[in-house]
Amino acid sequence: DYLIEETARLADPKVRLVICGQPEPEGESLKALAEQVMPGRTLWLTVPEEKVSEILKMSDVFVLPSLYEGLGAVIIEAAMAGLPVICHPHAGSKFIVQDEYWLPDLSGAGALENRLRSFREAIPPEHKLRALRDNVAGRFNEHKVMADFKVMVARVHSEATSKVTQTI
Repeated sequence: DYLIEETARLADPKVRLVICGQPEPEGESLKALAEQVMPGRTLWLTVPEEKVSEILKMSDVFVLPSLYEGLGAVIIEAAMAGLPVICHPHAGSKFIVQDEYWLPDLSGAGALENRLRSFREAIPPEHKLRALRDNVAGRFNEHKVMADFKVMVARVHSEATSKVTQTI
C-alpha cells in the first residue's frame, strides 16, 4: 500500500506503476486501493523468472520499499540492468547497493514521493548509475558468486574434516 499511495501522490496521469511478483494474500485489497488512487495506471504482473529482465529494461526506476528484507535479489537484477534504484536502507539493500544515494529512509509518509519527484526533476547522474551497475555486477556476477561459493564449500569441508580428525 505504501508504494501505491506514494506513487499516487505524484498526481501525474503519465505515471504508471508496474507491480511484478507472486500474488500476495492482500492482493485484491491492494488492487482495489490502486484502482481508487491511480485508476487505470497500475499493472500487476506475475511472470516467469526469465522475463523479469525484459520488464526491468522497460522501466524508468526500480523501487523496493520494504522496511525489512533479507536479501532482495531483484535489487541486484535492477542495478545490473542499469536502473536507478530506490530502496529503504535495511541490511540487505545496504549490502547490495553500498551507496547511500540509492537508500533514502522510506519509513515516513512522503519519503518515496519526494525521492521519485527528485528523480523526475533531475535524472540520477550517469556516473552514479554506472558506479551502481559496475559495483553490483562486480560482486554478484555468476563467475564471482560461483568462485566465492567454491571457496566457502572448500572452507566448510576443511573445517569439518579438521573437527572429525580432532575427535578421532
